[in-house]
Amino acid sequence: MDKFLDKLDNFLFDIIGLIFPGFILLSVLIIPFLIPGSVESSNNISSYISTVVNHKFSLSIIIIISYILGHVIKIAAIIFYEIMTLIFDNGINRLVIYIVNCLNSKANALEQEIFGKVHNLYYLKQIEDFLIKQIKRVFTFKSENYMKANELIKEQCLKFLSKTDLFPDEWYSIYKYSIILHHQEKIKSLTENYLSKYNLYRSLSLIFALSIPYYLYLNPIVIPDIKIENLSNISSLTICIILFGFWFAFHTKYKRYWLLCGNEALMSLYVYIKSNEIEE
Repeated sequence: MDKFLDKLDNFLFDIIGLIFPGFILLSVLIIPFLIPGSVESSNNISSYISTVVNHKFSLSIIIIISYILGHVIKIAAIIFYEIMTLIFDNGINRLVIYIVNCLNSKANALEQEIFGKVHNLYYLKQIEDFLIKQIKRVFTFKSENYMKANELIKEQCLKFLSKTDLFPDEWYSIYKYSIILHHQEKIKSLTENYLSKYNLYRSLSLIFALSIPYYLYLNPIVIPDIKIENLSNISSLTICIILFGFWFAFHTKYKRYWLLCGNEALMSLYVYIKSNEIEE
């Protein structure tokens, strides 16, 4: 029964983590060409897609293509986030933080005077903090590995794991050790569930990030030669706002579940260590 459940988990992981993102990418790519009223330049593509959809093996073809695309998206998403982390987290963000800190040091006295004397304007400071938090969410691509409150727990786990050999202080090493422990000791944990979710959200984040320039390219305002008449009434700005909303949601969810995955692996390992200490 356990083996069957493991196989079922792997199957669901393939569907959720690979086939679903592949299907979403296919949908994003072909939807503009399936809109009635498309011009002659897209008629050939539209007719070809209709032929595939109406084919008796269409479902199998779509699943196979989605599965293959899912693998490509997964790897591309990893590379995308590595590049964005290098550009923003390790580059632009540090420069911006440095500039802001320099400005804040000069404006601190004035700010304290204004907000200290005018209590009614205190909510402006809260609004400012909220906006800064959201901007950080947009331009931060690397998530924390564990919650800050659990740093002491991580140190205790590393101390236990380093009793015989020096255990590496790496996210993946702790995660992998915890997963192996789950299977060997049959410990219930949400770690692998969070893993599949953050992979899914990272893939969807990439899809919607790339869909913004794709739909801008198809929009008649940008490229008049490729004109999809039904999209002509929808402004580029509206499309971009909707797609940006999807991207921001999955971008935020990816970082959230990366944090939860690492935290769950760490906490389950810590509970196991402490339970063994009590038994001894």
